Amino acid sequence: MAAHSCPALPVPAVTEIGRAEIGPTRIAVYFAVSERAPGRILNDLDAAGLRAVLPGLLTALDAARDIDVTGSGGYGLRDPGGRGPYLTWPDALLACNQETERIPSWRAALERSPSARARSTRPTADCSVSSRACRKSATSFTAT
Repeated sequence: MAAHSCPALPVPAVTEIGRAEIGPTRIAVYFAVSERAPGRILNDLDAAGLRAVLPGLLTALDAARDIDVTGSGGYGLRDPGGRGPYLTWPDALLACNQETERIPSWRAALERSPSARARSTRPTADCSVSSRACRKSATSFTAT
């Protein structure tokens, strides 16, 4: 992505990509380390702060929209060659509840996580129900 960096959309260079095994069951996780990018979290800004950064944010979104992706294909998490595993955007959205080789055992890890349970403020929905409920809106989505 750093190849797409420009003044309107500064993208820090990735310095390392790797795989590590964590926990007693040695779950594989993947990571990327990039150069530090200064900034603030949008949710931490007050109204005046948001008004100040909004023009730059919209400019960055315009720059992201203008990135030439003709060499890539598919939708979803992309491989190093820029290919996503799904043929359509709705297929990628509706696959949110499926574990993959790239993101294995995420549900079990989330269920075991004390911090995730402590932060839960509402019951979780069955993703298959959520997927069915959003199927109509996902399949009717069209990019402009």
